[in-house]
Amino acid sequence: MAASFVATLALAGAPDAVAQNKLTYEEAWAACIKDVKSNYPNEYSATNQRYPRFLNCMFDYGYPRP
Repeated sequence: MAASFVATLALAGAPDAVAQNKLTYEEAWAACIKDVKSNYPNEYSATNQRYPRFLNCMFDYGYPRP
């Protein structure tokens, strides 16, 4: 009985914690731009790698791919 209560409490509390820590779209955008620029400093050399990395970064922050 106690285990089911703890499990229910843990599952019910998890989405609230995630929602509180989610970055805004602008904050996620800035974080992903910083990440991509630090890994690919030359904007012309790896364009085919920069775009997917940026999209995956935004997805990691909870914003779906277009």
